[in-house]
Amino acid sequence: MTPEAPETVTISRRGLAPVWRFQSPTGVLARGVPARRRTARVDLPDGRTWLILPDGTDGLHVWEGEDLLLSAERLDPWGRRWELAGNRYCYQLTNRSGFKGRWTMGPPGAETGELRMWTTRRMHFHSQLTVPLEVLVLAWYVIIRMAFALFSVGSMVRTGYRPPPRPTGSVG
Repeated sequence: MTPEAPETVTISRRGLAPVWRFQSPTGVLARGVPARRRTARVDLPDGRTWLILPDGTDGLHVWEGEDLLLSAERLDPWGRRWELAGNRYCYQLTNRSGFKGRWTMGPPGAETGELRMWTTRRMHFHSQLTVPLEVLVLAWYVIIRMAFALFSVGSMVRTGYRPPPRPTGSVG
């Protein structure tokens, strides 16, 4: 069972450190470290680690060990609409105001949450409902990947983290 993200989460990084913190009013939910080749590592407080790895040209997967938790698929050529789907749920992530700004998220046909990117270092998530944490993490990664594609990623690339080979095994 994956953790749930509460209705309000701040996602930020400080200084030159590439570590992003997912923080709710009750504490840190996760830490994300983007790396080279469109990958990221997400460390959870309970010691588990998720890997975000590319799938083809535009897709992304969230893996926990050998288990596939979630996939992201681009729904338009500009990267303004994405489908985030797993075995238990399906969400759509939609950009409403250009590269920086407002992204909405929710089940298809229902926008229940909003991610606002204030700067390339800070986002806020507000939702009417709790969402699975892996959905919020993958939405964050899609947004920063789109934002940093327009700029030099600088210190994000120099983390020293290299992703392991893509896992093989059961999906679920």
